[in-house]
Amino acid sequence: MTDLNKICWICGNQADSAEHVLKRSDVSKFYQPTPKQNRDKVFFLKEQILLQLQSAKSKHIKYPNVLCAKCNNETTQPFDIAYSEFINWYDNHKNDVERWRTIDFYDIWGAHWGLKQSLLFKYFAKAFGCRLSHENILVPEDVRQIISQDTWRSGLCVTFTWNYDLILVNSGHKIMISYPLKPVHLPNGDVGYIAGHTYDCLVITYYYFTHSPFFDEHLGAPWSGNGRSVYLGWHSEKDEKKKMALIDSVLTSPSSKIIVPNL
Repeated sequence: MTDLNKICWICGNQADSAEHVLKRSDVSKFYQPTPKQNRDKVFFLKEQILLQLQSAKSKHIKYPNVLCAKCNNETTQPFDIAYSEFINWYDNHKNDVERWRTIDFYDIWGAHWGLKQSLLFKYFAKAFGCRLSHENILVPEDVRQIISQDTWRSGLCVTFTWNYDLILVNSGHKIMISYPLKPVHLPNGDVGYIAGHTYDCLVITYYYFTHSPFFDEHLGAPWSGNGRSVYLGWHSEKDEKKKMALIDSVLTSPSSKIIVPNL
């Protein structure tokens, strides 16, 4: 079997550039210049193991080489910028996002919303492709084409969920979650995938041929980089015992298993 980690899945050249599992700028926000004794501890949940991060440069939040330097630093740079702009907007409007559970890309980018929301979706396609490549799974051609094309038809879609349990998780420390890649065997014999990550109370989930085309109250509306607005789902654990177990699990040793909100 070919080791896909040695090949840039975007262009096919040698992969010589590491990519962050979580955006470095997202993690860096937790290390703003403040008195060290007043800082929250920052943790990264990876494969159900809670790892304390000492800095935004931690090796724990990087894939080994999955891209070439040109694709990582030049080709996909506009995608990274669009994602950072999206997160900065979220940070300044999170109360409105929670209240209305709607994201209108016009509110973020004005008249440029059409181009910018497509670049944002390309960022998620990049994140999903890097996850597959890291797992030595061939990135589907319809996902690869998203990177280079202005319009596309793909089995990939994204949902946004406001997860109230993450408020509890983040109440004592800062927790960032990368959900493991989940294969789903489809009736026609093909394999679909589900993966995702969190930022604050926002769960961003990638679906490849595994999501209903209709709005789901808890998952949100599927978005494929082709619309001005996206509707968020919501989730909250109703069982108080499970909710307390969620809080207690976060306060355990960083090397222990913990309970986390499900995708």
